[in-house]
Amino acid sequence: MYGPFSEMNEDVTFYEWSHFKKPLKMEISHIDLNWKTKTINDYTAMRRIMTALMESEYSSGATAQEGRHFVITISRPKNYDDEIVLQFNGYDNGYIHINNGKTVRMTEELQGTIHEILNDLERQD
Repeated sequence: MYGPFSEMNEDVTFYEWSHFKKPLKMEISHIDLNWKTKTINDYTAMRRIMTALMESEYSSGATAQEGRHFVITISRPKNYDDEIVLQFNGYDNGYIHINNGKTVRMTEELQGTIHEILNDLERQD
């Protein structure tokens, strides 16, 4: 069965398609601004971000935790609260921690998207 993230590898998502049934939302939070958050409900935009994350190259050594700290969260409504399906944290210097204890260097596209969102959140502050 095809789902919005069915082609992701296990280091990005290890869930079955049932975890990704609509509705879903993606939130990108600026941790340095007390978790100020942008919500993305558009599945095309979510898929573009997740695909760029999947295409990121693995980091072979220690990574600097420099720059603005952010978290990407994908969740779905469950009863009266949201159930977190996936969550990744990183720094806008280009590194993001994915599942299985691994770290990747974000693609230029993903890093640009993250920079744009964090800049927008800072302008709103």
